[in-house]
Amino acid sequence: AVNPYLACESIAELVRTNNDLAREIESRRRAESALLESESRLRSILDNTPAHIWIKDLDGRYLYLNAPRAFAENQAWLRGFLGKSDAEIMDPKSAAALVASDRQAVASGAPVESEVTIPGPRGDRTYLTVKFPLRDQNQEIYAVAGVATDITKRAKVTEAVRRVFTLAPAMMCTLDKEGRF
Repeated sequence: AVNPYLACESIAELVRTNNDLAREIESRRRAESALLESESRLRSILDNTPAHIWIKDLDGRYLYLNAPRAFAENQAWLRGFLGKSDAEIMDPKSAAALVASDRQAVASGAPVESEVTIPGPRGDRTYLTVKFPLRDQNQEIYAVAGVATDITKRAKVTEAVRRVFTLAPAMMCTLDKEGRF
């Protein structure tokens, strides 16, 4: 015979367990929804910034590369970078410079800022770059991330101003009160 008291206790325990599971499922749904919303916000920022943002593994292979709006027409070209190293996608001099700054960021464990000119499909472009190591939950460096802002126009203006001041002494002359040399 079934003891009604034990049966009630068993049913009550099942109901409690079911309620606990329902709360856990709802909590996980909320967490998943919050994560998806957060990822959506981050993706929107990454896709709409004019800056180039990337992550490379410690072997120098691209794991992530955003497609800024300035490169919207070249998204397939940019996706072709994934899994490749700088040496596979650009000239040796540019690749060596980028690899050196990656290594510097990893070795120092801190952000590294540099200015670099890279040839590309839109001609030579000058970028202000900041590279920094990414760390896992054990604080071990597992990748290098970078942000590059195109400063080509600023670099050209700076160079033009430098040339004017370099040439200015040669172009100067002295005039007397009547405007004669």
